[in-house]
Amino acid sequence: MAIGASTSNASAVIEVSIDGKPASIGHDHEFLYVVRGHHKHAEAQTSKAYVRVPLALVLNASFVSDSDGGSLLVRLLSPPLQAQNSDAPGPFSFFKKTKAPPTCMESLSQHAYTAMTPSARAERLREQLEGSCSSLRLVKIEARVVATEHGADVEASTQAWVDTVMRAAYQHVKPYRRVKILINPVGGPGKGRQLFESRARPILEAAGCKLDVTITSHRMHGVEMARDLKVQDYDAVGIVSGDGLLHEMLNGFATRNDADKALALPLVPIPAGSGNAMSINLLGVQQGLSLALACLNVIKGRAMKLDLLRVTQPASAFPPGLPVPGRLASDTLGKRAEAQARRDATLIGSNGGSARGSEDVARIIDAPSWPYVQYYSFLSQAIGIVADLDLGTEHLRALGDTRFVIGYATSVLRNARCEVDIDIKLGSRGSKNRAEMRQRVIDFNKGSQSHSEVDRGSSNTGEGEADAASTMAQLVHGDVTEALTADGNPPPPFDLHDPSWPHTFLQRSCARQAAAALDPSQGDSQASTSGWVRIHEPIASLYAGKLPFVSRDLMQFPFALPNDGTIDVAMILHAGGRVAKVPENGYAETGQLVYQKAMSYLKVEAIRVTPKLKEGDKKLKNGGLISIDGEKVPYAAFQVEVAQDNAAKMSLAATAKQIVVVAGAGPGLGCAVAHKFAEQGHPVAILSRSKGRLETLASQINSLNRGRAVAYAVDVQDEASVHQSIDSIQTHFSSGKEGAEHQGAFIHTGVFNPGGGFAIAPFLETKPAQLEEAFKTQMYGGFVFSQAILKAITSNTAAQSADPKAALGNIMLTGATASLKGSAKFSAFAAAKFGLRALGQSLAREWGPKGVHVSHFIIDGIIITDRTDAMLGKDYPEGSRMKPDDIAQVYLDTARQPRSVWGFEVDLRPSLEKWSS
Repeated sequence: MAIGASTSNASAVIEVSIDGKPASIGHDHEFLYVVRGHHKHAEAQTSKAYVRVPLALVLNASFVSDSDGGSLLVRLLSPPLQAQNSDAPGPFSFFKKTKAPPTCMESLSQHAYTAMTPSARAERLREQLEGSCSSLRLVKIEARVVATEHGADVEASTQAWVDTVMRAAYQHVKPYRRVKILINPVGGPGKGRQLFESRARPILEAAGCKLDVTITSHRMHGVEMARDLKVQDYDAVGIVSGDGLLHEMLNGFATRNDADKALALPLVPIPAGSGNAMSINLLGVQQGLSLALACLNVIKGRAMKLDLLRVTQPASAFPPGLPVPGRLASDTLGKRAEAQARRDATLIGSNGGSARGSEDVARIIDAPSWPYVQYYSFLSQAIGIVADLDLGTEHLRALGDTRFVIGYATSVLRNARCEVDIDIKLGSRGSKNRAEMRQRVIDFNKGSQSHSEVDRGSSNTGEGEADAASTMAQLVHGDVTEALTADGNPPPPFDLHDPSWPHTFLQRSCARQAAAALDPSQGDSQASTSGWVRIHEPIASLYAGKLPFVSRDLMQFPFALPNDGTIDVAMILHAGGRVAKVPENGYAETGQLVYQKAMSYLKVEAIRVTPKLKEGDKKLKNGGLISIDGEKVPYAAFQVEVAQDNAAKMSLAATAKQIVVVAGAGPGLGCAVAHKFAEQGHPVAILSRSKGRLETLASQINSLNRGRAVAYAVDVQDEASVHQSIDSIQTHFSSGKEGAEHQGAFIHTGVFNPGGGFAIAPFLETKPAQLEEAFKTQMYGGFVFSQAILKAITSNTAAQSADPKAALGNIMLTGATASLKGSAKFSAFAAAKFGLRALGQSLAREWGPKGVHVSHFIIDGIIITDRTDAMLGKDYPEGSRMKPDDIAQVYLDTARQPRSVWGFEVDLRPSLEKWSS
């Protein structure tokens, strides 16, 4: 076979030379491999390949042609390469049996691989990354493709090979991401900058990522960066640090006016601290500290929602000068500093300084005086043994997470009781039944419509920026200074006994005795009208959190789910003495410690912990320690709840499940609308008469955006075809055929944007057939399409259980200037567009009260397309024509409007356009 490309149904091979020696580079549906020598059937030689990795580990492939062929460049992550003489027999080799490859690395037929469910493929990839493809490092393959004597088009075939590899390598994610990198140079062992420059940057740059790097220089620098970051300029933020910088970034994002948009930007940890809990939870215990895999997560990961927790503490615990966690010092000025703040404001104004500084000072001066302070947590809240081992070992940071083992042993030997009052609110999502919690985790891992998804619904309400900030500020369960009951008395006692696990040190009479002391007529725990109850059992430690692993050696919260609206709480009972507090062998790493007799475990919607001893008491270690996300806070009461309607996207894994259907996906507005929704992670279905143009558009969307696009050739005038296509779209996505992240997806938005029926002619020259075409496309097509979309929306129970403030679905009709006035020579088109607008008004009046948002867009101007540029020329003043992407942004914003401010008529025109009425 000539040097060049050869393809088959299952594989494609390029014959090249590497360092002057012949080689074959090929791929099939799952692996990319490099074999020495030229082989007619290189895929049959993959067992001898010195490079063979899943396509998911390919970072970039490119081809540069020249007069003599060209250079093929492939960048990938690979385990250590086999030695050059690995095929040579060694001494006594006849005694050795040939090792069979691990099951996960065995080649599967294309049919067998495509038949696997998305979850099965994910599990197979996990086994590969933890087995044969562990210890990853960057590998650069530079090969020479030589032109053949037979005249074969090497350039075209090699470029086609490269395109196929890149599509398979990235599939549903956008390549060449724009990444903001934040580096903490002093976190943990203090090697963050060196690790990034030597090991992380080369991988990210090899994948073509556009990096913007900032090295933090002081405490709360992350908060400052988060507040001012232009989130629209980035696809992700890489955090080269431990968990502390993540805490700062989240608090900075959560306090912005556009908190919803800011928190939608994925934060991706690159482990370089002493505590790397987030990275361990995302990448797994074995690979949690792998810089290569963390970089791959930046490059190809998908967004995963994570509940953000709101913490309140009494304002009296923060005297002037004591910073609030996650808040800048300028935000925490006391009243004593008000005069200085005003002087600063004057100086800033007179010197023409930073506008940002004057805004901060103005906000401080005008802010109301609250009895509590509020900040945000994503990881853990602790008091007792766990807080002592975390904060009490700061001087051992150089030991990494080994310091936590030392701290735990020291605390167990002290065997001190944690003197606190613990009040909890289970709510509708909470539980004390570990068997039930375990089942929730099983359901979640199976990808079913889990408890969390049903209850939480969608958090993308689409509210305005100011409303987003106020939503973040709302406390559902009150603040830490409020009384827990209407009469001010302590809440009724709570019985901690788990009906599914009787093996415990709990005294069954404890709750009953406490209840009897409150009301002698009652022998069992009573229900509180506020929902709050009090735990009376003595404890040694309380640990609350949202992520299963808190370190590589400790799975403290095995039942934690990322977005279920609850906080997992683990309490070590004081009963049982020192021995009972020591985890049994292997229990800590596997999560089985929650079944130890000295452990109680709950899921709650809110929790308040009130220390009985004052800060500085000699009985307390270091005067009293409370840890929030590993950071020390005042030893005072604290209350925690899940932030309402908000979830932080912590890693680049689930995306939007709301399907958007665009009918009339032409090269202008329809194409832009499809791209815009796909950018936000929505699965998109595009409909048009032209099948070829549709497939090209779908391919572009799938290569550039997080969302997934499928194409359907449909004529909106064909009622049966429209309804059949809508049903097929729903089934296609919800079945998981486009990936596990879209499994269970439902049709939510229909955009009607056909361009047919447009004709300009004097009335007497306008043929009835032109009027019929305009009516069939615009009026009849709009009628049929709206019926099909409405039936899909109303049949989706998932949509009906979503946020009550958001629409159950959207119908968006594209109009024109002709929708408002019948211009001369537009008789047929204007009549049809008038009818479409009337249809929209009727639907809005009927379906608006039922939760479906119907909107009509008047496009009053010329849209910039290749066609209009060819007809009218490319030389025109700014503001005289409409950019498709800008119009598409308005469609997206309208689809996200909350029910309180729905708009029906959306009138759009460029600034220089004459008014149509």
